[in-house]
Amino acid sequence: MLRYTVDEGGYEDYIEVVTDENAGGGCLQGGFNAPYKVICEAFGPPTYNDPSSTDKTTCEWRLRIGAYHATIYDYKGERWHVGGTDKYSYESVMEVLTLYRKGNRPEIVD
Repeated sequence: MLRYTVDEGGYEDYIEVVTDENAGGGCLQGGFNAPYKVICEAFGPPTYNDPSSTDKTTCEWRLRIGAYHATIYDYKGERWHVGGTDKYSYESVMEVLTLYRKGNRPEIVD
């Protein structure tokens, strides 16, 4: 598990990122551009790192971020896609990515 510390106006809170193989399902909620290395550093190693049988994706992260499930995948080599059951899946991915881009690095927690 990765844990980001967030300063919420005078008190600390945490965002936890957990690999969750059951996080699949849902549909496309949004997308973003980022190097593969940044995604690995922000979210940990991919859950799956083998091309799909249909060659539509080469790697995928299945995550639980706080209360939301999300998937990050590279559909047909295009920009990164975020899947989930609602917009909060996408928003949680973008929140973690924004924290990372601002220099906040996760702590690894067992």
